[in-house]
Amino acid sequence: MSAPDDTSNKRARLYFICIPRSGSTSILKCLSFFDDSDVWFEPFVICRIVRKAYGWTTGKLLPTDWDEALSDEFDRAAVAMQTVSQLPLTGGKHFAFSEVKKAIDDSSKKVVIVKDMATSFYKRLQYLPPKASGFKFVFIIRDPYRAISSFRKATIGAWRKLGKFHGEDKDFDLQVDDPYYASQRTCYEKLHTVWQHVRKELDPNPLVIDTEDFLANPEPFLQKICAEAGLPYHEGLLRWDASTDPIMKWKNPGGVTQMMDNSLSDFHGTAITSSCFIPRTSSRPRPERSSLTEDVLSAVDRGMKFYEEVYQSRFTP
Repeated sequence: MSAPDDTSNKRARLYFICIPRSGSTSILKCLSFFDDSDVWFEPFVICRIVRKAYGWTTGKLLPTDWDEALSDEFDRAAVAMQTVSQLPLTGGKHFAFSEVKKAIDDSSKKVVIVKDMATSFYKRLQYLPPKASGFKFVFIIRDPYRAISSFRKATIGAWRKLGKFHGEDKDFDLQVDDPYYASQRTCYEKLHTVWQHVRKELDPNPLVIDTEDFLANPEPFLQKICAEAGLPYHEGLLRWDASTDPIMKWKNPGGVTQMMDNSLSDFHGTAITSSCFIPRTSSRPRPERSSLTEDVLSAVDRGMKFYEEVYQSRFTP
């Protein structure tokens, strides 16, 4: 599948703000076939991982704004990230939040699409594109029972691949065994914070899409996304090339090609090799509480009220 040419000069700008395990990577791949486009895959997630890795190894906080005088420190942070997460080594400047924002804001492409997690910048809202940029914001949410239990499963696979967990699944504790989990445990309230900020300062009517609604009938949701962004919709958006070639053109300061070869494949492997959305003929039941581990239930119970408030503003065809 390839997107049709659009001869108009109108720029299209889309910014997806998500929670983990919401199906957003499949949506990003679906929209990756437009000509003259920049597609960004979770750039601030990687910037945040670099900052955390640097803090663990040095005990110091790395600034989020690039500073030439601290270039050696940024390079040290890049090395720390490569060591901790087995991601490719890249020049430290690329991991500054300010540099990512500048690259997104300055893109001359007709189409710019960004997907990132609210946990990456809920305290760094200045790195979202300004109101004048023309970005349309789309929040992708999913029931915490489904999302957090799926996150736990993927996390176990990832840490096993990194050689940092060797026990049985039942013994894995997100709050102990995953150093990045603290932000995911509170991902719903952080998304809620970003959602409120966007409505007040950037986009009074951001689009909210719930994953279960989307998967029940993808077409009207894709039509709505395209209409909001000024992208041409066509039925081919429901089916696309299974090849990972378009993914290798995604932008990310960590280097997408190598990222997908390591533990991140446990989170995104299915999505990056997908070729279509398959509408569900019936709703899948929510997992029973009795089937979930305590670490999952802790996050579910903490996040549910925030999810439900955002859910009330979701788009329904």
